[in-house]
Amino acid sequence: MARPILTGRLSHVAIASYLAPAGALRTLLPGGLADEVEIDAPHPHLSAPVGSDLGVVSLVGQTLSELRVMGVGIPTQRTGADLSLQVHVRQGDRRGVVVVKRFVSRPLLALVARKRLGEAAEVQRLKPEIAHGPRTLRVSYELQFQPRMVVPGPGQVARPDGSPGTYRLSLEGTKPSVRADAESLSHALKETRWVFSPGVAAQRGGGPGGANGAATTAGSTGGVMIHECLHPVWSIHPVTGVQVEMDFGNLFGVDWGFLNGQTPGAGVLAVGSEVAIFGRRPTVQVLWGQRRQTHKSSG
Repeated sequence: MARPILTGRLSHVAIASYLAPAGALRTLLPGGLADEVEIDAPHPHLSAPVGSDLGVVSLVGQTLSELRVMGVGIPTQRTGADLSLQVHVRQGDRRGVVVVKRFVSRPLLALVARKRLGEAAEVQRLKPEIAHGPRTLRVSYELQFQPRMVVPGPGQVARPDGSPGTYRLSLEGTKPSVRADAESLSHALKETRWVFSPGVAAQRGGGPGGANGAATTAGSTGGVMIHECLHPVWSIHPVTGVQVEMDFGNLFGVDWGFLNGQTPGAGVLAVGSEVAIFGRRPTVQVLWGQRRQTHKSSG
């Protein structure tokens, strides 16, 4: 049985999704991925105009616990939080996401994202806030962003890569949780099995992670690294409200500023579960509790 790169439990998964021009999303994919994957078409329930060339980008917050890397847990790094911007893509019949950038609360999470998953990741102060009511649930992720000092080029003076600020993603939902229909928009947005990132060659050329490009070639097809994220199907809390307070240009790069002020087209509040991330294999077997499931990759 293949050993997962990362295992743990995800909970309080908050997703705010936006429609955006597919051409713009294609040019903003990191590390030459535009030549390896296609922008996935929006789900029919996302109210995209007929014939429009649109894609979907999601802001995702999640709480992590019981973390293990290659089966090893580090006591001070077993919990954390993650806030990321993800573009929904496909490669053949594989549908998944490209992570533009992750903000994480633990150094271990950033290290794994950069070195093992080939993603851009940065440690920042990120705090989940969970508020339970008798029949309601509110999940918020507050990011207190402090820019890093970067040197633009040889002989140039270091300067901050953004402006400090406090940002928030909040979703409200109802209790109890329910199982989303397999054809629903909520199911499509939360069940993203495949994760694509720049391959080793692209990273050496200055893709996400730059000089910190991923050290693993597992699941790499040269121009793209493919990882598989396996978990049981997540239940959801039906969403009653979505609030996003973000400066996308400041956090993810100036070209993402077009999302500022836009209203999300959909929100999903998922319960979460155990999760395992693998380098792609023809067949992997995962034990969820006492039930063994066999997952066959489509490749």
